[in-house]
Amino acid sequence: MVWVPGGVYEVGETDTHIIRSYNLSIRPGTFWSLVIPRTRVVLQRPFCIARYPGHGLPGKPWLAAGVSGDDLDDIEAQLKGTGRALCTLEQLLVAAAGRENRRYPYGDAPRPGVCDTDPDHPTRTVGGFPDCVTPLGIHDFQVRATWCRLDARSKKLLRHTRVDLRPLGSLPYVVWGGNARYGEAFHASSNFAVHGHPGTDYRYPDDDIRLCAPEGRPRAEVDARMRRLADQWVAQGQYVVP
Repeated sequence: MVWVPGGVYEVGETDTHIIRSYNLSIRPGTFWSLVIPRTRVVLQRPFCIARYPGHGLPGKPWLAAGVSGDDLDDIEAQLKGTGRALCTLEQLLVAAAGRENRRYPYGDAPRPGVCDTDPDHPTRTVGGFPDCVTPLGIHDFQVRATWCRLDARSKKLLRHTRVDLRPLGSLPYVVWGGNARYGEAFHASSNFAVHGHPGTDYRYPDDDIRLCAPEGRPRAEVDARMRRLADQWVAQGQYVVP
């Protein structure tokens, strides 16, 4: 796990053209995308974030099945007793952009090949892109997009887009960031991007999860539970078995 310090972060998109291109109206039952403009985040509580996504085991394969919105409550239930939970949108934004407010893990301009793969071939193993890493040492942001919790503080961030959020209702999860494999698709692939899908039952192979935890070192038995769960996920090739 990587420790993310508390304090004030100025994070978000500063390019007005990008903001105007993506922050359009949200229509129920469709793909939608938003870009969070630069805003001040006061992170009151430091936290820890997994150095690697998903199961968190570098050198192991990504779970080919991907993740659907319908999987997330089940994943959260599996995580009970492990000291971890799905990261919130605010946590991902702060951890990825950092105090430097980076648009991408490696800087502000896209660098093809650093975090993306040939779309005709399988994604490499977790941690397989050594240069796809943030200044804090967090790997693989932008290799896959990340499902996250949309808590009250995260919803405040979305209000800075000035888009009518009522079509989202009480949506508990959204997809943060994006993957660079296909370039800029219907959503931006930056640290400031959020998007959603028209349904929750389809497992998108380019979506995954990232785990966060309260500040402090978990007890050994708690870490052991997480390792057993991660090994189980790798063995079955998916987070939730139908």
